[in-house]
Amino acid sequence: PYRWIFTIADVKQPIVGADFLQHHGLLIDIHRKTLIDSQTIFKLSCNANTRIHTVLHLTLSSSVTPFHLSF
Repeated sequence: PYRWIFTIADVKQPIVGADFLQHHGLLIDIHRKTLIDSQTIFKLSCNANTRIHTVLHLTLSSSVTPFHLSF
């Protein structure tokens, strides 16, 4: 189980922050539609909804907070 403090938001599609992925060592392989646990190399295949088009906006700073990275 993943322990994390989540913020509830009224959005049309789920959002997972980069801070959550980094903290738990999770990697996203967009090409293969796979979520990878970097510690165990466990891979989980995901189904993409072809009706939803997502644009990835990534801004890196020296002190990364949930407000600096957005999907």
